[in-house]
Amino acid sequence: GGPIRHVDKPYSELREGDVGYDEDLLDISDDSPLLEDMLPSLSEELYPTSEENVQSIYKKLQSGATAAGETEVVLCRGTTGPQAENIVKLKTAGGVEGADPNVLPVSEETARLQVRNGRVVPEYTTDLSVADRFSREHYLIIVKVKAKYITRGSVSESGWVIPHTAPVEPVGIIDRTYGHAENIGQANASK
Repeated sequence: GGPIRHVDKPYSELREGDVGYDEDLLDISDDSPLLEDMLPSLSEELYPTSEENVQSIYKKLQSGATAAGETEVVLCRGTTGPQAENIVKLKTAGGVEGADPNVLPVSEETARLQVRNGRVVPEYTTDLSVADRFSREHYLIIVKVKAKYITRGSVSESGWVIPHTAPVEPVGIIDRTYGHAENIGQANASK
């Protein structure tokens, strides 16, 4: 068990036959093919639930269909290596101790604050291009989470906000540092 672990290789280390190999890009050592192209080749499980799907489950939940809350969705986010490892180890959305199965979803008000200011609560996404941007030179973490823990986040970034202590099942952790030390100060991962 445990999550799928993968080290994302830069173009310079790809060989013919690898996903995204391009002989014109072999001198690029700090960028890699899009996650959207690379993830499915690792495992279908790593592919986020479609935004449409998550929205429809969320709507059901909001209209009082509590059973919909037990549906698991797959979401991802870019974050730092230490944070990603904490999420894997502690199995919570925020990588904190004390998973709480009874935690309530974040209020829409708090979620709006997150969208405006960032770093209030963990925000995950269904959109791999967003995750691609935020995980570049950092890590990508992919989790399964019950829909009852999520709240609408940034619409433009297909964001879903989850309380720090909400239990998640980490399904994938992708190292996208390309062998460089992370610039932790710059990881605006929870934005």
